[in-house]
This record gives sequence, structure tokens and C-alpha cells, in this order.
Amino acid sequence: MSRDELQELAALYAVDLLEGEELLAFERELAINPEARLAVERFTATSDVLALTAEEVEPPADLEDRIFSEIYSSDVSASRPGLIPMHIPPESPDTRASRSFGSWFPWGIAAAFAVTSLIFWVQRSEVADRFETLQSEYSEKVDALLTEHSREMNNLEASFTQRVESLLAEHSQELNSLEAEVEKLESQGALQNLRIAVLKSQLESAPNAQAVAVWNASRQTGRLTVSELPALSEDQDYQLWIIDPAYESPVSAGVFNTSDAGTLEYSFSGSESISTINAFALSLESKGGNASPQGPIVLVGN
Repeated sequence: MSRDELQELAALYAVDLLEGEELLAFERELAINPEARLAVERFTATSDVLALTAEEVEPPADLEDRIFSEIYSSDVSASRPGLIPMHIPPESPDTRASRSFGSWFPWGIAAAFAVTSLIFWVQRSEVADRFETLQSEYSEKVDALLTEHSREMNNLEASFTQRVESLLAEHSQELNSLEAEVEKLESQGALQNLRIAVLKSQLESAPNAQAVAVWNASRQTGRLTVSELPALSEDQDYQLWIIDPAYESPVSAGVFNTSDAGTLEYSFSGSESISTINAFALSLESKGGNASPQGPIVLVGN
């Protein structure tokens, strides 16, 4: 059922002008359609207002006599055929006006409902059109604002990214410079802290034997590289000594044995803290070494 048809039927239903199948169909629609019930309530309220606004009409003075005359005349004619009915005077203009008013009043209400429905439908259509227009304008404004906001966000993001990349590049350059400076300082400090000594052979049987000792004072560690120094038997070891004037006896730096080729790379550290190195010495000791040199010195250097 269309909306216009529903409004028309609701107006007729409110003034009891629906009959037959139309009445039954509309009552079924009322049972399932809230909009139909709302329309009937609205038109019923309007009919009540229209009824209250109608002017009162004074009935003719002889109306009651004429009604009883009509009744009497009808009864007599029906019960006693052949009798001449009582003469009934012609209707007055007021009587005809009263009967005319009673006949067109319901149709006037229906017409008023129809006009009211038409006005309501037109106004409703105008409101719906206006609402759609406002909704469309609102959507366009929202879309425009969102587009502008998105553009501004993209610009801010691009600017922020560019600024961050610039700062990172500057920071990277500064960091590289600092790292280079640190490496330079570390290199200078490392060279200052390093002590390098070449240990020469004291053996007639191995005159070409030698060793290079590198000592890092800041780390208190060293590295010894030995070449052409004969390997010892299993019951002997070479023992490295650090000569530091702070101690009465040489400081032991560990024991080792060379390979069959007479070579060795050996990391060492002193048994005591070393402050100054006057010389390095390598002696031949019994297996495991001693607290102080007991055997002959085979290599020495400062």
C-alpha cells in the first residue's frame, strides 16, 4: 500500500466512511502497520477539533409536530388502506436548510480531511526534500573538511619526515666525526700505552732464536711471538719474566713450550701489577716454572 493511499484511507476511516472490503483491508493494515495507526490517530484528533468548531443550528419550531405527523401518516396508511392521510403542510425554508446541513456535514468533514491530508503530504514532501538537501550539503561539507584535513596531515607528515631525515643525517655526520675522533684518540692512547721489546738469543746452539713482546700497560696484558726457539723435553718449560724496578725479583708472566718448528704465539699477563718495564727475559726452567729464575736465560730484551 502506497503512502498516499494509506493517508487517504486513514482520513476516511477516521470519519467512519470506509465500508466493505476496503474497511476490512484497512483494518488488517492497521494491525501490522504503525504508520497507518499513527495516521488514523492524527486524523481522528483533527475530526474532533472540526466537530467542535461547527456552528450550532436551531431546529424549526414545528419540527417535532411534523415528525409525529409523518409517523402517524405512515402508520395509518399501512394499517388502513384507503384512508386519506392527514394533510401535511409543506416544509418551511428553515426545515429544508436544516435537512440540507445534516446531509452535507459528513462530506464536509471528509473534504476537510482530504485537504488536511493534502497539506500534510505537501508539507511532509517539502520537509523530506529539505532534509535530503541539508543532508547532501552536510555530506559535501564533511567530505571537503576530511579532504582538507587529509591534505594537511599529509603535508605535516611529509614535513616531519623530511625534518627527521635531516636531523638524522646531521646526527649521523656528527656521530661519524665523533667516532673518528674517538678512534684517533684511542689509537694515540694505545700507542702511548704500548711497550714493544725484541728479545735476542743468548744460546750458542740457537743464535737466530728471537721473540717480540708487546705489552699494553692500560690493560696489563701482552703478546709474545717466538721464532726458531728449540722445543723442550716434557720435563722442562720456558718461563717469561718481566723486569719491573718496583719489585726486587722479576715478575713471572707464565710458562710455555714451543712447537717442533720452534715457533709460538703466547698471550701473557704478570703475576703482579706492572707499572714500569725495564726488560723482558726468558729462562729455561723445570716443568711448571719457579717463583724466581733458576735456570739459564735464553732470550732477553728491553
